Amino acid sequence: MDPVLVAISLAALGGAAYLFSRSAHVVIVLGLGAVGLVSGGTAWQAARIEARLTEAVQQLTGRDDVRVDCRNLLQDVTNSRPGEVAYDADGNGSVAELSWSVCNDIDGWMGDGSGDPSLDEATAVHVLTHEAMHLAGYRNEQETECEAVQRDAATAVLLGADPATARLLAERYVRELYPRMPGDYRHEHCVEGGPWDRTPGDGQWPGGLPLPLVPGS
Repeated sequence: MDPVLVAISLAALGGAAYLFSRSAHVVIVLGLGAVGLVSGGTAWQAARIEARLTEAVQQLTGRDDVRVDCRNLLQDVTNSRPGEVAYDADGNGSVAELSWSVCNDIDGWMGDGSGDPSLDEATAVHVLTHEAMHLAGYRNEQETECEAVQRDAATAVLLGADPATARLLAERYVRELYPRMPGDYRHEHCVEGGPWDRTPGDGQWPGGLPLPLVPGS
């Protein structure tokens, strides 16, 4: 659970209780109470989303030592990246950090029963898959992106989508967003039947990969 939001919530609620005991103006008490409740609710929501996304990433990577963290809105002000993995001195990563908007878009899509995804929702699911591939061991962005587009359908299923909807999400990303990615994220090998097609000849692009989806599997 986000320690910053928890601290704000506890401080605000504690302040409201103290001022109430001192017969402070009701507007101030109610204002602090509202801040505390909103902060606490946001922290709880983030923890719930993180647990769901962590479970999916662990299944995608075959690793039970990885997790997903969702940044809060304040952290997003200073970090505009939709997702990233920090590596230690040995080149290992165990935490995928996602922006609040990415986490919120995924949560909204799951909350709607994982129905037909909007472009933002398809992008958010893909960001999760992309960072999962980094946790699985891929470092080169072009290869990581290509591995991710072939696993977006699997990610969507892990998040609760039916196979048809999951395939629709993966196809939408490849059709509408992948061609617009910067050159250091795209590669001519990442096409159906190309050198980076993990299941050539199966008539499925992208997708068709089994779980767990670890490098070399």
